[in-house]
Amino acid sequence: MQVVTLPSEAKFPTNQHATVEDLVRIWHWQLAFDYANLSVATRESIVCWLFENNTERLSQLTKEQMQLVQTGMAYRYRILKHRYLGEWH
Repeated sequence: MQVVTLPSEAKFPTNQHATVEDLVRIWHWQLAFDYANLSVATRESIVCWLFENNTERLSQLTKEQMQLVQTGMAYRYRILKHRYLGEWH
């Protein structure tokens, strides 16, 4: 059984730099897991929104900048879940 780190809790080791493609795959997995009832197109739209439709810009960031971006994505995802997708914890 493989353990997968959730995006909202993602912490990549300082010696490992996740690529933008890795992060996109993680978010696709997370959305499929959390909201299997949503269409693939809707989940894809959410991933595009999380990445601000600009993965090229993200691939040019430093490791520290990318960590800040990941924190922002997790924050936006929590807002999306709570306010728009009706999930309250």
